[in-house]
Amino acid sequence: IDRVGETCSSEDPADRARSMKYQVLQRHHSKQDAMCYPKPVFMHQNSVCFGADAYHCPYMAFFNSQQTTKFYAYDACEVTPWSVLLFSSDTPVYDETNSSGFVSVGGWARFRCDSPGILELIHGVRAAWSRMLSTKLEHTSWDHTSSHEMSVIRHLLADQGLPYRLSQRPQT
Repeated sequence: IDRVGETCSSEDPADRARSMKYQVLQRHHSKQDAMCYPKPVFMHQNSVCFGADAYHCPYMAFFNSQQTTKFYAYDACEVTPWSVLLFSSDTPVYDETNSSGFVSVGGWARFRCDSPGILELIHGVRAAWSRMLSTKLEHTSWDHTSSHEMSVIRHLLADQGLPYRLSQRPQT
């Protein structure tokens, strides 16, 4: 997600939508990274995110897309870095350059990280998630809300792994 120009002060969602630029990484069926290219995508006017001009994270996911006069995304929502790391079908890997380290996923998402030890945490959480899904599929009556692992994952996603909780705004 990129902003085109200054923040739009218009109340019209269509004007605000024109101030945002979205793109997807179009992959070739061979899945060769050299054959991938960015493709513009437009938020459909019936999508909840249409007209939004501020996001906390530069990534979005969408459930549905359609190619008409333009390539449109529907049912889009903002996606946090931890969501990408934990739920991507590609396995995260650690890359180190001259002075910085990065965790990358699928060749399209890169997150700065100074320690390769983070991969152990990421792989552990992904394995716990997979175990919980398998358990729930095998035993549909299993109460996943009582799982300590589910509680840890929920908190990790809620506060992005930072050692604090977002406080509620005082009601006036």
